[in-house]
Amino acid sequence: MRHLNLTVAEKGIFLIDEKQIVALNRRTGDEMWRIDRLISPTPSEKEANVGNLYHLLAAENVHTVAYHDGRLFVLHLTAGRAMKHGSAAVLQALDPTSGRELW
Repeated sequence: MRHLNLTVAEKGIFLIDEKQIVALNRRTGDEMWRIDRLISPTPSEKEANVGNLYHLLAAENVHTVAYHDGRLFVLHLTAGRAMKHGSAAVLQALDPTSGRELW
């Protein structure tokens, strides 16, 4: 599965919205931090006018968010259609308490 845009960990709830990566407090739901995504979606006019965008997702709008060993990992696909078996991607590691990029 390559389109996991929400994960829950002991340090918070982490998700990707239309333009940013967001961290929420697990107990209160309050926002802890918000940073811009590395790659933002740029749907074509045709894709923007279609009612069911799930099957027309461009790669730059598909992400995987995972928490492991005290780090938040975000996989950003970089090009082409998202529903292919192999796609170029960038892996980003973030500090879950601040949103600071680790690498």
